[in-house]
Amino acid sequence: MLRYARQLAGESLVYGVAGVLSRLLMIFMVPLYTRAFSPPEYGEMGLVATGMAAVSIFATLALDNSAHRWFWESDDERERKATLASWAWCYLATTLAFAVVLTVGAEWLAGAVIGRPGAARTLVLAAWALPFTAGAAVATNWLRMQRRPWATIGLTLGTTAVTLVLTVWLVAGLRHGVRGVFEAQLASSVVGAAIGVALLGDWVHPRWFRRRRLGEMLRYALPLIPAAVAFWVVSMVDRWFVQRFTGTAQVGLYQVGYTASAVVALATTAFQQAWGPFSLSIHRQPDARRFYALALLLYLWVACLFAAAVSMLAPEVLRVFATPAYYGAATVVPWLSFSFVMLGLTYVAAIGPGITRQTGPLGIGVTLAALANVALGLVLTPRMGREGAAIATLVSQAVVPVYLFRASQRIYPIPYRFGLAAAIVAASAAVTLAGLAWRPGSFWLALAGKGALLCLLVPLPLLLGIVRPAQLSPAAWRRASAVPAAADPPLAE
Repeated sequence: MLRYARQLAGESLVYGVAGVLSRLLMIFMVPLYTRAFSPPEYGEMGLVATGMAAVSIFATLALDNSAHRWFWESDDERERKATLASWAWCYLATTLAFAVVLTVGAEWLAGAVIGRPGAARTLVLAAWALPFTAGAAVATNWLRMQRRPWATIGLTLGTTAVTLVLTVWLVAGLRHGVRGVFEAQLASSVVGAAIGVALLGDWVHPRWFRRRRLGEMLRYALPLIPAAVAFWVVSMVDRWFVQRFTGTAQVGLYQVGYTASAVVALATTAFQQAWGPFSLSIHRQPDARRFYALALLLYLWVACLFAAAVSMLAPEVLRVFATPAYYGAATVVPWLSFSFVMLGLTYVAAIGPGITRQTGPLGIGVTLAALANVALGLVLTPRMGREGAAIATLVSQAVVPVYLFRASQRIYPIPYRFGLAAAIVAASAAVTLAGLAWRPGSFWLALAGKGALLCLLVPLPLLLGIVRPAQLSPAAWRRASAVPAAADPPLAE
């Protein structure tokens, strides 16, 4: 059991390195954006990005899920190449089609959907970045399938660095405004596509394309598209509610708050990227279910610790990185930070349906969450503004894992300890509320007090009996790397 924990922690840490660097680079851009763009312009950037995320759902056809599932079905390299090539060529064809459609309708979409007619050119740039993302996206997933985390983060960080360098040059140097952000994304997607194709080589050669394989993958994936659309509603429709009820300027504040809260993804995204391939690779092991149960608690502890830290420190961070016009963004950070925790929790809850190839529970859960988000957004946003939209997002994000855990236990029972999971979330929320109430007036005193409060969450796994002190010793971790999982000491009950 400790061997699994060590492996998952190691791979998550590697992915986390990429996440840390990527997020730090994104935080570096906040001072540039808040000084180069007015809140309405920042809102335009956020709405275009949100719209492209919706388009990507239909363009990708959820085939990334199928590709991962079929990849692990066979050890035959030819079969795996057929899976990857079939996905890659379908991905390229659909993104090209959407790029053409969006280009034709850019003028109408800019005025009717974004509310800024001048955003048409920005939309076109974002649309044509889509086809070029196929190469890097397929290559990144291929590296993850092969459990090569360092190569994965190298590709991710390389394209991210190109994007940010070009963004600084185009926005700050040439003063292209919001358009410069998407010009940089288009250029970096071209670079990423070239690198991705070079890495993949023969894996995506047209001769490996199999229409029958694509058909099988589509039959598995297409039922996931409504769930993906619902997932977009859960994750991103909040910007549209804010734009509809309060204006594009408030979207700009909301987007800054979202960027700040996305620091929580340092933990959640690292875990998500490592969890999928790792959990599937051990699902035939006799003690896999016990490890899945432990992973739930360890994930919640780390993710909630990050969420509490980001939530409490948001006012101080924004005063360092943003201009006064954006200080109000701090009010949405706690809600959005914990929504990232719930998002990552969905991946844990979905392991049972994923192993048994039952996509129905995920579709139902995300659909219920989407309905909850729309209902709450319509009620709360007009009354509470951007904070109402953030609350709706958190509640709806929590609906998905709650439903999935309930449904998956009927088809693939796992000995989760939900009482301890609830205790971790409750303790983290209590510490966060105490930190937000701590307002001494001094910047450094505020940091000291909030840091002390965060320390209360560090020993939670030991206090709750999730792990034992002996299991955390260096000797135990050294043994875990050498002995089979069956020889590991039992989990604390």
